[in-house]
Amino acid sequence: MPLGGIGTGSICLNGHGGLQDFSLRHKPNFTALPDGHGFIDAAFGLLHLPESKITKLVEGPFEPEKIYDQGLQAQGYRRGGHEGFPRFREVSFEGEYPFGHVQLRDSKVPLEVRMTGFNPFIPRDDKHSGLPCAILEYAFRNTSKKPVKYEFSYHLSHLAIGENEKEKGTRNATIPGRGVLFSNTEKPGSESFGTACLLALRGRPIVKGMWFRGGWFDPLSALWKEVSTGKFTANAGSNGIDIDGRNGGSILFRGKINPGQAVTHSVVIAWHFPNSNLTIGGQDTSAGLSCSVSTSCGTDRDSPSWRPYYAGIWKDAIAVAGYVRRHYPMLRRRTLAFKDALFASTVPREVIDAVSANLAILKSPTVLRLENGNVWGWEGCFTTSGCCSGSCTHVWNYAQSLCHLFPALERTLREQELMRSMDERGHVTFRAALPDGPTPHNWHAAADGQLGGILKLYRDWQISGDMLWIKSLYPKARQSLNYCIASWDPDHCGVLVEPHHNTYDIEFWGPDGMCSSIYIAALSVMSLMGLAIGKKNDELFYRELAERGAEYIDRELFNGEYYQQNVRYEDLRDQSFIKSISGVTGRSSEVLRLLKSEGPKYQYGSGCLSDGIIGGWMAHLYGVAIPLDRKKIRSTL
Repeated sequence: MPLGGIGTGSICLNGHGGLQDFSLRHKPNFTALPDGHGFIDAAFGLLHLPESKITKLVEGPFEPEKIYDQGLQAQGYRRGGHEGFPRFREVSFEGEYPFGHVQLRDSKVPLEVRMTGFNPFIPRDDKHSGLPCAILEYAFRNTSKKPVKYEFSYHLSHLAIGENEKEKGTRNATIPGRGVLFSNTEKPGSESFGTACLLALRGRPIVKGMWFRGGWFDPLSALWKEVSTGKFTANAGSNGIDIDGRNGGSILFRGKINPGQAVTHSVVIAWHFPNSNLTIGGQDTSAGLSCSVSTSCGTDRDSPSWRPYYAGIWKDAIAVAGYVRRHYPMLRRRTLAFKDALFASTVPREVIDAVSANLAILKSPTVLRLENGNVWGWEGCFTTSGCCSGSCTHVWNYAQSLCHLFPALERTLREQELMRSMDERGHVTFRAALPDGPTPHNWHAAADGQLGGILKLYRDWQISGDMLWIKSLYPKARQSLNYCIASWDPDHCGVLVEPHHNTYDIEFWGPDGMCSSIYIAALSVMSLMGLAIGKKNDELFYRELAERGAEYIDRELFNGEYYQQNVRYEDLRDQSFIKSISGVTGRSSEVLRLLKSEGPKYQYGSGCLSDGIIGGWMAHLYGVAIPLDRKKIRSTL
């Protein structure tokens, strides 16, 4: 479960109560393998009971698949390095996103532990929902009949290791009675410059500003010896001295819990990496050059290509952590109010689980947010990179949570599509540039994505009620829709006939139910928007074309059971397919012979061309029902 803000990256809470997958530097990095420094980042809590001399890692049993999937990690490089510490014997996980709850028990431990992880999730409050942090709460309840003395400590490896001096260039500074600030000696404008922080949200813990700086797993061995013997010692950090070896910092609370009572210790892990050189798909208008994935497009590494939104609000990680500490009760209360409202719904529990769990995507590295507030997203994440860039229009068509929970952020995507990703013809590049800017137009448009953008514009206007906003974008939307008509429906049939690219990553040749229903819906909502702003001619033209299309697909594509595709290529304006098979003979390849005999049914990218069985469901997603009947269409409009 990702713990992080919108566009900030995240740390994941796993089912046994541990943290993994520290993806904090604006590039997805979900891997359990060691990084170039020998270990991946480590964050963990330890519970020590002085009277019984019991010490436990505050996590449940290690998963068997991780035990048997060690490889070279077994040579002292087991992920964070702390996984071998003694653990609680029983664990259960309850996901109520944005909260994750872990219950821990052990027959030898008289304290029951409930660990909760979250990041503020407050609809319409994108600032507080964009804090780069993970909040962890550890509640200890005494289940015995005697008072229990305890020591609870939390430990975090140095999250701000740079590219140049690596561990030697790390710096640690104690925040007396509160925590540790981690920094590095990188240049302030470099991509690897940044800070991280471990801070107690309540109480005044003892602070160890720096771990023992040995090799291999010596730092954690020394740390374990201190904690397990009750001899945890404080220090002031690195004091600006270059020291090699693994680095980190810790905080420790001491106390006593009476029978039946409980105490909670809360900590926040904050990060702040203000620079990114990741540029994708942009157009250098002065030189006519475009940037590809993971390039800097000529930018100086000491001068970042862009900065994340949070960098314009908080100056470093201690500023983030301090803000969370001051406003912690409010942030928790408002997040809990959202969770309670969602889970109080009377819809089936399975639906609530699906809805809430998928909201976590907004807080994952799938979503980036630039300093100007604009949102940019991948289609998803691989373990070490983003998958398919640019807030892809025909993939983000399916996303229906951001627009309702954070509508101001969703509207930035409409502006990206119509103001920066569209050229003078009305062609929309379906993958937006990172950072914001014009895009090349040397690739085909995506019919369902570009038409879906019209539907989303209508939906976002209905949500916001902002007439000035819709008036400013209406001319651009009109230009986009007219491009679609000219490209795929030049005879004004009301359906898409010419070959049109779509979310299957192929072209549909001839009219189909799926894309044509989106087209009819786009025509209909364009008519409604035209009517609202006084464009009567537009309202009439688009409405009549939508009616014509609805009649067409009922008459030509409905087979009595479902809407099917009418594959056509011989009588189209686009004759490229005819030309491609004109010279095919018995000696040609099997692929070409199949294409000639079957037509453009079998294309690279998917074995499933649309039979139209999806029908008109996408129109309903956008808040406007487009019935496939002339009389009903008239009454709806």
